[in-house]
Amino acid sequence: HDSDDEQITEFKLGSEYADWYVYVYAEKAVIMSGTAVDTNKNQTHIFDNVSLSQGWNKVISRTTDGETYTYTGGTISGAAWTFMAN
Repeated sequence: HDSDDEQITEFKLGSEYADWYVYVYAEKAVIMSGTAVDTNKNQTHIFDNVSLSQGWNKVISRTTDGETYTYTGGTISGAAWTFMAN
């Protein structure tokens, strides 16, 4: 995903939320847990014990309001490839 907030990814829109994959590179195995606030974009990012292995990892991102994003491991059932622009 680039600085223009455009990406091609697997995406699923539910009735109250949106799920999609983000790709995260890790130099070594690590677990991401905690909250980060981006005051420039008025966004909160919550990492729910995301287990990353060395190299590229597919992580689920979920939002209900476009301001708070929760990141988890696992897979998205019924996701379809799409182009997303913000």
